[in-house]
Amino acid sequence: MVAYIYPLRRRKKEMKSIVDLWNKLSEIHEYYSSKLYAHNFCISDTEWKRGKEKYLKELKQIAEKIMTLDESRAPFIRGKISNLEDIVEEVENPDKSPFGRLGDFFRYASIAFIVDFCNYLADTLIKHFSKSINKE
Repeated sequence: MVAYIYPLRRRKKEMKSIVDLWNKLSEIHEYYSSKLYAHNFCISDTEWKRGKEKYLKELKQIAEKIMTLDESRAPFIRGKISNLEDIVEEVENPDKSPFGRLGDFFRYASIAFIVDFCNYLADTLIKHFSKSINKE
């Protein structure tokens, strides 16, 4: 009996961690997608900084946890994290950017990238979840 219960406990913890990651990822996705559709290419510096402080560090942490769940997608996720860091740097320091000062449009494009990254991470979570269910 104990041999049957222990895997269920471990399984419950794993499912809870996946659900927690999903909930955090959904919150980040909802925030950025609402900015994407609400502003018609106009996002202020304050809104960008508020989102950056609140969500971007958390998004990187979620991505790192998801990389441990699915090793096959880890190189692509690392590349996306690197791209995200480059984008944040270009938005924060437009004078150093090779694209010059694109202002609101570049912030808007960066938010579209973040929403796409959230979608990719969600897809990875769903695939991991379905694989773990199919194993049993």
